[in-house]
Amino acid sequence: MLLRSAQEVATLVASELDYIADRERREALQAILIEPTLEHRTWEYGEEDMQYPCWLIARDPNGDVALAFSNYGHGDPWGRVLIGDQWFGMDSDWFSSLDDVFIFALWRGPLPPGYEVS
Repeated sequence: MLLRSAQEVATLVASELDYIADRERREALQAILIEPTLEHRTWEYGEEDMQYPCWLIARDPNGDVALAFSNYGHGDPWGRVLIGDQWFGMDSDWFSSLDDVFIFALWRGPLPPGYEVS
């Protein structure tokens, strides 16, 4: 699904929030959501000097980390990126769900049952 507008991305984010069963974690993520902001970032495996669309959707209020959505890059659509950097980052920073990237990048509470950090 190729998302072309901030409203489409916001709708997708709202849908992803519905999948987060833990109320505390869902509310913590909601508290740092921002209006989807389109950036263009470099992917190291892409064509030289080519940049691809990447939507910032949440921001760590205490640092330079943002959560992002992109149809391009490492294959999984939800990622952790650095603010002020124009790189997609490493493939290990990209996940199949918004909840997973939030847990990996910014969640400081208890991990869900069966969830392991590797």
